Amino acid sequence: MRIIRDGAMTGDIASDGKGVSMSKQASIPIIICAQQRSGTTVLHSNLGQSPYATNYGEVFLDQPEINPYNFFTFKIDQVKQNPELCFPTRPHQREICEKYLEFLSSSCETPFHVLDVKYNSWHHFNPVWYGLFNYPFLMEIVRSRHVPIIHVIRKDVFQQRVSIAFAEATQDWHFPSNVESKPKDVSIRLDPAHCQREMELSQRRTAMFREWFAGHDRYLELNYEEMFENGEFAPSTLSSINELMRMDMKIPQKPALKKGIKSVSKVISNRGELLNHFKGTCFESMVCDSLQA
Repeated sequence: MRIIRDGAMTGDIASDGKGVSMSKQASIPIIICAQQRSGTTVLHSNLGQSPYATNYGEVFLDQPEINPYNFFTFKIDQVKQNPELCFPTRPHQREICEKYLEFLSSSCETPFHVLDVKYNSWHHFNPVWYGLFNYPFLMEIVRSRHVPIIHVIRKDVFQQRVSIAFAEATQDWHFPSNVESKPKDVSIRLDPAHCQREMELSQRRTAMFREWFAGHDRYLELNYEEMFENGEFAPSTLSSINELMRMDMKIPQKPALKKGIKSVSKVISNRGELLNHFKGTCFESMVCDSLQA
């Protein structure tokens, strides 16, 4: 894991080692960034159990009914008040973004609030003309505000691909740890060429975001495979988050969610075809370790 923690956050929270100064200041966002199926939901769920953080979760979903703080619902209201905001000029996009961040900040009483922003949601504030490989306009605003970023990377992109396929097949995306529920029994066939393509794209996206985050002064990088120990958040994970935030966030160690797939090899129907396809590729050991376990 990698931590960069220079610079001061706007409205930083003072800590004396015993607790936090709870004088009324603007709540500060914490952004968790990753690809789908990288552990962000369990991370923001546990962060939301901290006495110092409010969890807004994924605010860029196309299901506004499940989150009253959904960005698109907020945008509709803003456009009703000022229809010119429909035009995605740079000033308009900045205005909408800053108003939305202020809305989230003013809607909670905790010093911090947590947002889960997936890779494919960072573009929503881009102006009408924007370079394909330029880092998102939201990132420019985040940098200027010194917003803490927790970037979660899942190195095993094969298991990530299986997790996506499993969730799509069962329509079960998360499993609460306090509920006695068993994942559905499904048999999944992965098209080998499509699977490899998605794995390659996953690695390219991660490399692109790492490059975009380079130099950000409030940055923590976590590896999904190292986030947990014996079914709980690893002490190193929690201490790294505390170091980033410059205080003890008092995050519960027991995860709020549990894994849905116990054994990858048991849900894949075409194991032999996949092993054959990936033989001699850079993914061979990754696929073998998963399918022969």
